[in-house]
Amino acid sequence: MIYAYAKRLPHGLGEALDFERIRKKRLLQLTFAVAFSLTLIGLAQFWYRFLFEGIVLLSSACLSGSVIFLARKDYINEGANLLIFLLVATLTVLLIEGAGLRDIAMFGFVGVVIFSTMIGRPRLTMILLGYITLLCVVYGLLYHLNIIIVPEQLTGLETAFSLAVIFNVIGYAIISLHRDLVSAAKTITQENQRVLESKAIIEHLAHHDSLTNLPNRILAKDRLEHAIISSQRNGHKVAVLFLDLDDFKSTNDSLGHDAGDDLLIQAAQRLETRCRELDTICRIGGDEFLIIAEDLQEEWQASKLAQKILKSFDVPFELQGGTVTCTTSIGIAIAPTDGTTFESLLKKSDIAMYNAKENGRNQFHYFNVQQQEKLQYRIILTNALKRSIETQELELLYQPKIDLASDAIVGAEALLRWHSQDFGTISPTEFIPLAEQNGFIVELGQWVIRRACQDAADFMKQKPGFTMSINVSVAQFKHASLIQDIDEQIERYQLPPKTLDIEITESLIADQETTIRENLAALKMREISISIDDFGTGYSNLGYLKKFNVETLKIDRSFIYELPDNDSNKTIVKAILQICKGLDMSAVAEGVEDRGTIELLKQWGCEQAQGYYWSKPIRKPEFEALMQTGLAAET
Repeated sequence: MIYAYAKRLPHGLGEALDFERIRKKRLLQLTFAVAFSLTLIGLAQFWYRFLFEGIVLLSSACLSGSVIFLARKDYINEGANLLIFLLVATLTVLLIEGAGLRDIAMFGFVGVVIFSTMIGRPRLTMILLGYITLLCVVYGLLYHLNIIIVPEQLTGLETAFSLAVIFNVIGYAIISLHRDLVSAAKTITQENQRVLESKAIIEHLAHHDSLTNLPNRILAKDRLEHAIISSQRNGHKVAVLFLDLDDFKSTNDSLGHDAGDDLLIQAAQRLETRCRELDTICRIGGDEFLIIAEDLQEEWQASKLAQKILKSFDVPFELQGGTVTCTTSIGIAIAPTDGTTFESLLKKSDIAMYNAKENGRNQFHYFNVQQQEKLQYRIILTNALKRSIETQELELLYQPKIDLASDAIVGAEALLRWHSQDFGTISPTEFIPLAEQNGFIVELGQWVIRRACQDAADFMKQKPGFTMSINVSVAQFKHASLIQDIDEQIERYQLPPKTLDIEITESLIADQETTIRENLAALKMREISISIDDFGTGYSNLGYLKKFNVETLKIDRSFIYELPDNDSNKTIVKAILQICKGLDMSAVAEGVEDRGTIELLKQWGCEQAQGYYWSKPIRKPEFEALMQTGLAAET
């Protein structure tokens, strides 16, 4: 019976219970008990002069040694079959020689049935029961037809002794069976408990973030739907706060992913300390968190919660590798005002969060319709921008760079313009950030490099030694194909590497990202000039300027504006020119608009300049004409 039950257990559980080991143990125990009992009863039969019965019993006891041999060799089934056969044969012989169905041997069959369920297979027990049934039927018919006469059963001390031994062996078997069943039940209970615990763990993992242990997007959706249903009953509001850590990527890139993970964990802990127990805090991906604040009577309660969160992020985070200040931007959507579904509230709080980032970060904004309209406009504009190369809506304008000593054009800065068929002329300050945010900046930059190199080849026919300045964004500089793109265009148009001047920002040259540093080193190896655009408006490590072959600093127009009348700007410009002189670099002043500024720049040793004083950015044909006719100051 135990064997049959084991086959119905879940996969792997039968192995845990090790039923074969139990069967072997029980087979050996029963065989020893049976052999001992047969020996005792056989000796008792000899004592009372029942010689035949004694011989049969002692012979069977001796043959049981074969069962022990088979069991120890792990032939469990064979041993069990042999033991049952020996007992059935012994009992059958004793029954025939004795009192038939009235013989005490019939009690032995009860024990044999129990033994077979403990150590044998179900089939063996079925055969045994069939045999006993057949034996009873045959003997009953023989008695009924008077073919045999029912002998008188003599009882005495030997009968009492034999019955006592038989019942003790049966009792021992029943106790062993009970122990096996109890052990199996305990094991099954323990296994069931482990299954329930495993199910609970799986359920938790499916609905919680593995890093912060906060509810994930799936559980957030469920919690918000329940909160909305509850708010509809009691008339209260539900606020959805969408949080995004400001500039998290910089921390992750500079200090490593372990520090980034530590920052996310600490941020989650701070959110938990600022929210109510009723609120649900979720991590929905990356550095984005969601807070579901339910049962609010007024919207200002959401503002108060957002202010508490912003204040908690004022305290620096202690991470592996250093102390980091990290703020967060928060967007808020209110149910039912802004929506009654998870998707709509998530989308609108996300829109509000991006609006908070665009307005300076480290603040919270509520969703409004104007934000959604602005987002829809940006999406349409982005799609149009991605088609701009194919629809030939892009063009390059060129602003001449002037040698102040000779007033001659020595180069130009390529400036990208977009004339959309649907939206008209779009300012670079609008579409360049849009391209960076949507990953289109690399393809856009490749187009600029290709067209600028093509036009530079034409300009050089008129002006040998002409230099073409090309602005390269941070995103493009991080792309592995940048150097290959430049190499292909240099080879295609047979340009000397010195023709190109790559303009980058101050922050880019200090970036520790591997691809950026490899690209800077590659430009240096090719002797392609590197200029720092808008110098003085960001952070610069002067050591990097020489390390990466920076040849030119472009002084930002904010320092050149009204230079003759601004003492502070004079000081800054003179200091930058002194740096250039000390590091053997050239300087280009941007945004020159008057003669007085030119005279000051010449006096202080500035070599080149550009600005509306000479020319605004113009198309290629106009630029070629300007080089042919010479320069005249614009009026």
